[in-house]
Amino acid sequence: MKKLTTLIFSLIIQLTYAQVNEITLDEPQASFFNLSNFKILYLNSTYTEMNARNRDAIYMDHLVYFRYDIAKNQNIRWVPVYSNTFSQKNQKSYQGEYAYSSLRYYINNILTEDKHGLSLHFQNRNYIFDGEDRNRGYDSYHRGYFFLSKNTDNFTFELNTYAQIYNRNGRDPNTNTWRTMCGTFAYYNFNDNWGLGLGSEWYTDHRDGKKKIGDDRMVLYLPYLRYNKGKGFVELYATYTAAKSGDGDHSIIIDDFHENGSLTLDIGYYIL
Repeated sequence: MKKLTTLIFSLIIQLTYAQVNEITLDEPQASFFNLSNFKILYLNSTYTEMNARNRDAIYMDHLVYFRYDIAKNQNIRWVPVYSNTFSQKNQKSYQGEYAYSSLRYYINNILTEDKHGLSLHFQNRNYIFDGEDRNRGYDSYHRGYFFLSKNTDNFTFELNTYAQIYNRNGRDPNTNTWRTMCGTFAYYNFNDNWGLGLGSEWYTDHRDGKKKIGDDRMVLYLPYLRYNKGKGFVELYATYTAAKSGDGDHSIIIDDFHENGSLTLDIGYYIL
């Protein structure tokens, strides 16, 4: 049933895309199997806790995006992730392991600023897990993403939201069944390369079992600095978990807000 729902949802999105852009869904590139349509992006994401009392390790994720453009505004991406942990607690240690993979389908320019005053994009992400996440009760989860943005002079405003369905394996009866997220961001662009912004994301989890009420949390991005030039980009941002609640009243807990911060450095480069 879940797979059928996901399939129908994806079909609706494609039909909407075709109607708005007045093109046919099977509009191909000049040659489908064309090496010029193939791109590879390497992304290194390094992060740690900012509070010294909570900082027991530095984490590093290596993501490789294998992208293929299947049409003018559509592409698919296969993204395997390998993770490293540099432990700083007691005896220093180093660990590395394969974490997960994701298969993604992108539809860009459903709406464009020159025609509609806003930009709208869609992503379907499918995450396939191994090891620890399967022991926690999840084999995979599937996410439908919408991104809406508006540019005015030097400012960029973004709104993004997704609905996520979990494929559970029954190992934990209190695992989440689905999640929703809504995020807002605002950036000031100093020039074509530098930008500084802030944002927030609100998450709500829903589950079955004894704890049917899910958890709410809000994550703040303060600040978000980004730089891009040519085939590369760098992003540095601090995140704070500002809300945690699982008792059904959706109350915001901010007493330990300053203790739940992390610092992340992302470095990406298009190899091809």
